[in-house]
Amino acid sequence: MTIAQQFSGQLKDADVDAEFRNLYSGLEAVNRWGQWTNVAYDASLFWSDAGTWTPKAEHVRRFKWTLIGRTLLVDLYLTVPPITGTVKYLFVRVPLTGYKIVPNANAAQATFGAVNTSAAQSGLVVDNSVVVAGIVGAYNNRTDTVVLVAAKLDASAFTNTAGIIAQLAIDVQPQ
Repeated sequence: MTIAQQFSGQLKDADVDAEFRNLYSGLEAVNRWGQWTNVAYDASLFWSDAGTWTPKAEHVRRFKWTLIGRTLLVDLYLTVPPITGTVKYLFVRVPLTGYKIVPNANAAQATFGAVNTSAAQSGLVVDNSVVVAGIVGAYNNRTDTVVLVAAKLDASAFTNTAGIIAQLAIDVQPQ
């Protein structure tokens, strides 16, 4: 509706109500940008490539995400849950629906076993209660769910316990 129509008496109450609803809806969406979502503990969000690595609720010190435009920010701090077997890769699913990672030609790429990530970033991994150099990446699994994967830079297996400390910025798009 043009300003001329508004001032010429053609503006109806229903039009005003509709415009205010649209405006409020848009403001509500903008208001949610940047608000962090704390991830409730769910054992199914964590797994390893071999052996077992299942953090318990007390191991998840911080796991939250926020979406700003098309950038997914993830903040993850897992203390050192025990492992069994030969574990080289730790996986964490981010419970964000409706988005998938956009491959970014400027982002570092990394291969974790059979998994090629499209958003590899530095992170800290904890092996046997010692912080070691590591890398944390993100990829879309078969259902286009965002999954984080962590490994030691030297590609060796973890011993006894394994944790992750990472903050990632990942390019995403709606599915």
